[in-house]
Amino acid sequence: MSVTALDLNPIFDYPTLSDHGENLLRRIANQFQANPFDSPDQATLMMDGVQFMMQRSLSTMCKTDLTAPLPPLDDEAHDPPSFQKCRKCAEEYVVKLRDGGFVTIVAGMPKPDSAYKTMSYVWGPHPERPLSVPCVSCGHVTLVPMINNQRFRNLTELGGSGNTVWIDAISINQYDKDDVAAHVVAMGHIYRNAKCVSVLLPISDKPAFDCLVEIKKNARLILLHYRNFIDNSDFTITDPDTGETFHALTEICQLFLKNLQNLSDHLHRFSYWSRAWTFQEWALARDLEIALEGGSADSCFNLKSLVLGAAMLISRYKILQHQYAEIKLGEGITHGRVPPIFESIKALFPDEDLFLSAEEIDPKEVSFQANFPHFGISHLLGIRSVPPLPSSHQVDTPQSIDTSDTRPDDLAKLRARLKLLLSAFAASRRQATHEADLIACWASMCNVRYAYDRHDDFRSALKKVSEALRSQGIIMYNFLPDTKGGLRTPAELFNVYVRYHPQLNATNEAELPGAPIFTGRADTVSHMVFSLDNISLPTQWYDDANGTRQQLRKIAGAKIEQVANLDGNLEDIMSTFASKAIYGEQFDTINAMFWPVDNVALQYLEKLPSERLSIAKLVVVNVPFYKDIVQGTAPHHLYLWAVLPIDIVEDELSVCRELTHGVLVLNVERMGTTHIAAYLTLSDHFSGTFLVKTDDDGVIDMSLKIPERGDIQFSIFRQISLRRLNGKVYFE
Repeated sequence: MSVTALDLNPIFDYPTLSDHGENLLRRIANQFQANPFDSPDQATLMMDGVQFMMQRSLSTMCKTDLTAPLPPLDDEAHDPPSFQKCRKCAEEYVVKLRDGGFVTIVAGMPKPDSAYKTMSYVWGPHPERPLSVPCVSCGHVTLVPMINNQRFRNLTELGGSGNTVWIDAISINQYDKDDVAAHVVAMGHIYRNAKCVSVLLPISDKPAFDCLVEIKKNARLILLHYRNFIDNSDFTITDPDTGETFHALTEICQLFLKNLQNLSDHLHRFSYWSRAWTFQEWALARDLEIALEGGSADSCFNLKSLVLGAAMLISRYKILQHQYAEIKLGEGITHGRVPPIFESIKALFPDEDLFLSAEEIDPKEVSFQANFPHFGISHLLGIRSVPPLPSSHQVDTPQSIDTSDTRPDDLAKLRARLKLLLSAFAASRRQATHEADLIACWASMCNVRYAYDRHDDFRSALKKVSEALRSQGIIMYNFLPDTKGGLRTPAELFNVYVRYHPQLNATNEAELPGAPIFTGRADTVSHMVFSLDNISLPTQWYDDANGTRQQLRKIAGAKIEQVANLDGNLEDIMSTFASKAIYGEQFDTINAMFWPVDNVALQYLEKLPSERLSIAKLVVVNVPFYKDIVQGTAPHHLYLWAVLPIDIVEDELSVCRELTHGVLVLNVERMGTTHIAAYLTLSDHFSGTFLVKTDDDGVIDMSLKIPERGDIQFSIFRQISLRRLNGKVYFE
């Protein structure tokens, strides 16, 4: 028997094995008391929200019975559209459909508690001349900024006879700036309160539509056979043409995941998913109905409920059965890889009520559920446990999930929506006519009130929203200095820190919980590469209206410890850097869960062109850190790092605390003006990279949590799974 001895770093506080044992026993006891089921089946059927989604997928509220296909946009053979009634004579619009029925279009804001659908579509090029739509009743002509008459007809036909719908180009007076501004800040309410969102895809997005139809079929079959997943049983089917026998549910599950992956990989190619404004409409939908211009008369309805229900069912199944699962999800898919796969599905089909935001997920529950999934997997997957619906429930009654336990007020709801949906927004490249709309589309989704101006550039619009959020106690951290140039635009740099980071040195491809912009925690290798992308020589900072003077406090005793130009021997540079600035105890079995950060970083840096590396250097800083909060005692060495441009020399740098967010930075003073040259970070082999935040007195209190996996267990991790950095730095 071999015993591994760890040389624990004295700068951290570690929980004892006794603490872990007592906490584990207490948690198991609490779970038994909280779940006094009469039988395992009763607990099994809860299925962490699966049953709720199955019920919701049976509803017909989100289904439009199209009498004929929706023609492509170039079909202009019919008469121009008209309103039977309009805003002027009836305070709403009414359109006659081709089957003789009528659809009502809301004029202005939907009334509280009214039942309506919202229509989601790609505006396309702004028309040179708007449509002139006359009212049969009063003769008034309404100007509608829509690409052509056929798009108008297709949207109203998809709205459906007897329904009330909200269409932005018609419901908002697009020629009244005040009306536009009032609706922009209320978009979140409008789309979230709709009974469903009907999506009209252009013919160019037919491959995506076809993929979604297959995904829907796969999901329906999975949910239809839910009992097989409870009983852990597959069944075989013989192909009558070839005589080949195959396992049906194994085949269906693998097709389901493959189709979802294909959709995710190619999403940026499709018009609908590349636009900024359509994201909020898709993300906030309680459920989705999708139709295709120039396609068949069939719509793909209840898509979100079906996909999430099936994804939760097979995820739960694999985590519970692991290597004993009869239904195979795919080669190499261990139950430790299920959470990151499920996260990718959540990004495709966001649901703010069902999903838990990063701050609502209890790390202790995640740890417990990774090891004891039969007690539940809600926190492990980041979903809310939803009790079964009563048997008397009517499937066409609007359903909602109670979130009052974690979101008791409007601020809590704002925080959750922002942190859940903004990362999904950044998962695909978005386009907008105006830069300001790349901010407005998600700010309005969250009902953030600020001075919207479509003529703002991206940075100006982001600054307005950041200040509005900070006034409500929501901090958006910066990881990179506000410098000009670089390989990425400000919008692209924002996106790479607003989406969840995969932990590139984790062997199961897991994501770090939460978006870096909200958590202050990023993937180490990703942050290093993004820092390089931000550099352009000569270094220049943006000037805002108030100048660039920063309020900073210098850290006493801090000094530059190590500098390495990145155009040297990268293997030596990364090895030396990691030995000083990357925390984490090394032992032989660690490679089963994590590769050393320096090895992974080396692989990425070696792929970069030499001209990118030649303009940057890696700087390690030594900060005196007092664990005992007493300056007279000997300090520990707290090593932090940053990537800097080579035209900033060490002599002009100082280590400071910036006052906006309280994080440690490297600053430089030039021509009487102080600029932030870099944000200092603390990095760890196991838990990523962290901004270092102090309070006004210099106190640091951080926790470094190692992600746990159910498929790989080492008792040695119990001692280092949670390390706490608690102490103080002093100011000059």
